[in-house]
Amino acid sequence: MNARERTAAFLLSALLIAAAAALTLLTALQISGMSLYIVLSKSMEPTVPHGSLALVRKPGAELHNADIVVYRMEGHPYPIMHRIVGIGSDGAYTVKGDANSKPDPLPVVDGQLAGVYVAHLPLVGMLVYYAQMWTVPLGLLLAGLLVYTLMRLRQRRRSADEP
Repeated sequence: MNARERTAAFLLSALLIAAAAALTLLTALQISGMSLYIVLSKSMEPTVPHGSLALVRKPGAELHNADIVVYRMEGHPYPIMHRIVGIGSDGAYTVKGDANSKPDPLPVVDGQLAGVYVAHLPLVGMLVYYAQMWTVPLGLLLAGLLVYTLMRLRQRRRSADEP
């Protein structure tokens, strides 16, 4: 195997290992009740920067003022992450983005909650977002590289076995 083939094999192996590690991590998160959300807005800056990958747990029995929650609003295409700034007597939450000057006009009820913020990785969300756009083409490319590498290895072994 020449240097170029060794480099290609190494890169392919590294990509496959990274993909397996990511799949293992995602499976572990799902089993533990955690979810990952890409932060697409700047409403929670500077606490949770735009483009972050947020780790979110299932909502517990009791939420408090200052908890950061992820919820779904009808008619809004993406989950929203805002901080609880008030809890009504009916149990509805008043929420506000840290970067927003006013609370959201509509309260959030338990049925809309997707989770409670735990932590985030800055900028990683944008990498995931753009990777999702390229998942199918990248998967096809990796599959092609794998097939090519295996064929080349098989060809080399046959050449080495011949007198």
